[in-house]
Formats: sequence, structure tokens, C-alpha cells
Amino acid sequence: MFAEILKEKEKSLTTAWNKEKSLNDDIKKKKAEIEKAKFELEQAENDYDLEKAAILKHGEIPKLEKELDSLNNVEKNK
Repeated sequence: MFAEILKEKEKSLTTAWNKEKSLNDDIKKKKAEIEKAKFELEQAENDYDLEKAAILKHGEIPKLEKELDSLNNVEKNK
């Protein structure tokens, strides 16, 4: 009986750890996407590709930052 309780506890902790790990991986990926978009913005501005720069600056980057904030809020609310 004691072994069963320990197995259930282990399963519960493993599940919680996997969820947290997955969330942290998602946050890392989102940060990498933001950095990539910022680099692309810099390149577009250097190339005077104003349309692409505007799309990144006013559309893509803010969207990614909102998604990152959302992921961070999920992490804080655990």
C-alpha cells in the first residue's frame, strides 16, 4: 500500500514537471522568435524595405510579445 502511494506521488510529480518543462520550452522558443523578428526588422531597416519593417515592427513583434506575456502569466499563476 505504501508503495502504491509513492508510485502515485511519483506519477503526479513527473506530470507536473513535464508540464513545467514544456511551458519553459515554449517560453524559450517564443523569445527566440522575438529575437529573430527583431533581427529581421533591423535587416529590413538597413535595406530600406519599409513595408517589411512596418509589418515586423507594428504587427509581428507586438503579437509575439503578447504571446510571450501570456506564457509568462501562465507560469506565474501556477
